[in-house]
Amino acid sequence: MTAVLTVEYLQKKLWVNTNNSFSDIKVLSIKQEGITEIDGSVLQKLTSLQELDVSGNGLSSFPSVKLDCLKRLNISDNSIADVTFLEAFPNLEELIVAGNPLDFSDCYIAASLLPNLRTLDDRKDLKFTQIVERYNSMLLPQIQEAWEENFSSSWNDRLSEQEIFDLTEKFVAFLKKEKLYGHHLLQKFKDFKVDTLARELVSSLHADHCPGSSQSAKRSRNKRAVTKRGAKKVKPSENMTLPPVDDFTLNYMLRCHSRRDNPSDHKSQVWRCAFEPDPANPGKSLTTVATCGSHFVCLIDCKAGIVRKRYQDDKEDFFCLAWTTVAVVIERARTQNINILIVGGKRGIVYLIDVEELVCYGKWSGHKKALGSILIHPEYPTFVFTGSADHLIVLWDIGVPTLPEYTFEHRKLLVLRAPHEVLQLAFCTATSHLIAACEDYCSVWHMADLESDLEDGQHTNAHRLPDFDVELPGQVEVGNNNDGETGVVYVDGLAMVSDDVIATKIARQGCIYLWRMSETLERRERQVKSVAVRPIAQLEWADTEQIYISCAGSEAGLLVCGDNQGQLWLYNTTPFQRTSKLRYEEVLSPSAIISWPQVQLQKGEDSEQMADVLETDEIVVNAVAIDTSGKHIVAGTNNNVVCLYGAVNPSAGNDPF
Repeated sequence: MTAVLTVEYLQKKLWVNTNNSFSDIKVLSIKQEGITEIDGSVLQKLTSLQELDVSGNGLSSFPSVKLDCLKRLNISDNSIADVTFLEAFPNLEELIVAGNPLDFSDCYIAASLLPNLRTLDDRKDLKFTQIVERYNSMLLPQIQEAWEENFSSSWNDRLSEQEIFDLTEKFVAFLKKEKLYGHHLLQKFKDFKVDTLARELVSSLHADHCPGSSQSAKRSRNKRAVTKRGAKKVKPSENMTLPPVDDFTLNYMLRCHSRRDNPSDHKSQVWRCAFEPDPANPGKSLTTVATCGSHFVCLIDCKAGIVRKRYQDDKEDFFCLAWTTVAVVIERARTQNINILIVGGKRGIVYLIDVEELVCYGKWSGHKKALGSILIHPEYPTFVFTGSADHLIVLWDIGVPTLPEYTFEHRKLLVLRAPHEVLQLAFCTATSHLIAACEDYCSVWHMADLESDLEDGQHTNAHRLPDFDVELPGQVEVGNNNDGETGVVYVDGLAMVSDDVIATKIARQGCIYLWRMSETLERRERQVKSVAVRPIAQLEWADTEQIYISCAGSEAGLLVCGDNQGQLWLYNTTPFQRTSKLRYEEVLSPSAIISWPQVQLQKGEDSEQMADVLETDEIVVNAVAIDTSGKHIVAGTNNNVVCLYGAVNPSAGNDPF
């Protein structure tokens, strides 16, 4: 038993007597030998080594000795807390590090150092390289900009090596104090990339002035563009744009969710909005929209631009809502369709509101934590899905109220267990699947046999897990940190743009993916719990770190999503409704972007108190809604504003598809 792996130890273990024999070794296993240190001279002799296993020892570090032939390395179950030594193994394909005091960042550092890495801890579905590429593309322009604005004036070709070193150290220290792109869960990886990219930038400038560098290389480097901060991560093709949409104009801006009716309340947020269905015409909507936020649920007439009704509960903060139409029995057994508004919020309570009479005729505690999404089953108008921060989706039968007494009965029908907090729900009618956006996951449950499942009567208390999860490009799982936080990306946007096409937004990706459920099901192998989605389109969206910005779609083919600058991004998705074979690899530009308007406030005390709407910095459009005709759009913001847009001109121009 030895503490140091030396040449002598290896000679005894392998019965090797000459240095030439070391160079012939291709596979070496030194497992559970109590080794706490590896002498670098040992690795220098193993020039042909392809596989090395030193698992189960007491190593706290690893020598950085170049091994060009090494393909597989197992350092599991040691005490190694730094992986930068991996740079010495440029052709490594398989790496096992489990059982070391490493965090999420180290996985990304490893992927950054190992361009040929295929397997990490026996995982072959590596997504780390995608994050590395994203950090490179986002950080490099910011680093270049910081150099140009703060350090380029200090650079000249007469600097000594020591002066270049000192300037580089100063530049790196400056960058680490700046607010650059990156998630706090990957701070170690972010610092590593900032350090690496900054030093590469200075080295490239130094090389431009070194003797022996070609003039063509100098010209090439000097022409490198410096991208301003906030540049898009995705680079859409200039000639690939979605078909046009109607021109929209802002008709009204309302502040109707103010606490204590204070018109200067710019902190209350409008979280959801939804158009009222037409009771007389199933599948169509009226021009009345319901919005929720703070203590209020507002019913707004989009044509007149006024709040018709407002429901208030000072003990609640409303986060989500949905409409349904039910047939109630009135006099002499005659039935009449009425609209019911289902609302939820911070307290986990489900509210049933008859909007005609503005009566909350029923409420119950549906979840232990806040409700984030409510969805009506497309075939059963009294079946309501509620998704919550408690990781549960509950299917309720809210029944039909009897009028005028408002007696009703509600039942819990089914409980679904989601992997994380439920942010949005959608239902794919083409395949009868419920889809949930759950932060790190997009989970799916098959609902085709719902009636037979409910007849069994065994699902009320049992928590049904997802049938499978779908994985989109760039989506990453990073597990839990010590504070219990999960994930560096959030699947926070979900909308149906046809009975089969789903729009899914992953925060911080700068794009929205369109994909088909039917195609995904065809590609799914039986019993497989995770299916990689092959998008039919990737739509350009805002370059923002802001999370929890939802999107909305309509049967008319219009998809809308807000951003953190008060803008609306509009996409005409009708080409993907017309054919199931259409697919584009390039990023597609939006059909239109509606900017935050230049507002002129009328004179008066209330108008002066709404002066914040003139500021466009960080106005987040939390939620949007589209009526079924696609002619009305409503947006709710984080500064307590409801914006009412209307179409003014029909679309024109050729369809580029």
